[in-house]
Amino acid sequence: MRRERWSIAIGCLVILTALFALVVCWAAKDFLIPIAIAGVVAIMLSPIVRGLEHAGAPSLLSAGLVSLGFITLLGGIGWAVVPDLSDLSEKFPQTMRTIERRARELQEFVRPIRQASDQLQNVGKQVSGAPRSPTVVLQQGSAITVALGSALTIAVQAIFSLALVFFFLWQRRKLRSAMIHVARTYQTKRRLLRMFADIKQRVSRYLLTVLLVNMALGICVAAALSLIQFPNALLWGAAAGLLNFIPYAGSIAIEIAAFAMGLVHYPSIEQALIPPLLIYLIYSLEGYVITPMIVGRRVVLNPLAVFLAIGFGAWVWGIAGAVVAVPGLIVLVCALQHWYDPIPDHVDVEPVAVDLDANERQMTPAPNISSSRA
Repeated sequence: MRRERWSIAIGCLVILTALFALVVCWAAKDFLIPIAIAGVVAIMLSPIVRGLEHAGAPSLLSAGLVSLGFITLLGGIGWAVVPDLSDLSEKFPQTMRTIERRARELQEFVRPIRQASDQLQNVGKQVSGAPRSPTVVLQQGSAITVALGSALTIAVQAIFSLALVFFFLWQRRKLRSAMIHVARTYQTKRRLLRMFADIKQRVSRYLLTVLLVNMALGICVAAALSLIQFPNALLWGAAAGLLNFIPYAGSIAIEIAAFAMGLVHYPSIEQALIPPLLIYLIYSLEGYVITPMIVGRRVVLNPLAVFLAIGFGAWVWGIAGAVVAVPGLIVLVCALQHWYDPIPDHVDVEPVAVDLDANERQMTPAPNISSSRA
């Protein structure tokens, strides 16, 4: 009876803790989103920093060079797409009018369904007899003020996130040592060591591979759209590479947007289908051939878990939550696997230097039981 009560109490405590964490993540999203993005980027870039350190470069210099290179890469991409982005913004009103005009042509196919839906709504109103609710108009600030405020917030978060990337890369060993130092038992320390080693060797390499694959995918999309003289091909390539960090939803979004732009650029619907079909073929080649061939079975996730993670991340943090959902899920799955899987005593653990205090100490694994018995 006592065990059942304790189980119920622990279950309620876990549920309350999860709800509290959800509320905190939503309330402090402006502060937590840059930290989450910086953590994912730091895990992704850590193999490069580790390679420079093995070559003899100091930790501070290695983290600074990698962070500067990453910022330069982002700046180069931004500088390359700024002309296309400004051209697209200038033509945006005309483009939207053209899309609306072409959309009316597509409405002929769904007009019978819409008429049937309107008839059902009218029947429901007649049966219920409820009056129409009054329309409430909320006055907001001008669009320019809202846009400037959003741009300023995004700029501050981007600067904060890039600074955190540098500090995470520079202080990653001390952060790991501090987390290991919190553990009291040797077995817990051992589990943490194996977990961090697996995240270092498997997850970080996977994320870095995905970054390189997405860059190549963006280049291929830009080249393919340039061949058919699609407008702003470089901007579409950059968008395709960035949206590929969001599985499923990212590819669908870029294909729908390309079809809408195709309606503006091409005279017929058949020609407007060419850009999204090209993007679909490139995405399919990347998703079914290239990425599985490079990554292999290093990280295997349930598609349902990925879909739920993206939906949950988008619900809590918007687009940023959808971007960090899959990397966060990979890290979480890796951590849970190492935390709950039993560790045999005869498995050796590579000695890892742990900063317990000002002086560096080295934690060595327990003696091999199988060899000592022999």
